Amino acid sequence: MASTILIIPTDASLYAYKEEIVLNDISYVFNLEWNSRFEYWSLSVMDVNETPIVSGIKLVYGIDLFAQFPANGLPAGNLILNGGDYLRIAEKELGDTVELLFVPKA
Repeated sequence: MASTILIIPTDASLYAYKEEIVLNDISYVFNLEWNSRFEYWSLSVMDVNETPIVSGIKLVYGIDLFAQFPANGLPAGNLILNGGDYLRIAEKELGDTVELLFVPKA
């Protein structure tokens, strides 16, 4: 059975926001922030009580963003970026031309 790819909702008009996301039937809070000084997006993942699981993951192309944090409470699957120019993500691209995708482990 093939895994269903989930598009994580993002908003290119906001520079910092939290949203509750259900992955593998578990609720998580994603905190996305634009770093204007160094011009990159970062992601922090928390449980529903907003207890940090992992903080400050820089959103970059070409890697599974969760791979560097095995077995620490993150959902089983790959978190990847899709779209844009595949070089860097500009401030208004996340949620517009760039998607954040979650692929559950089969």
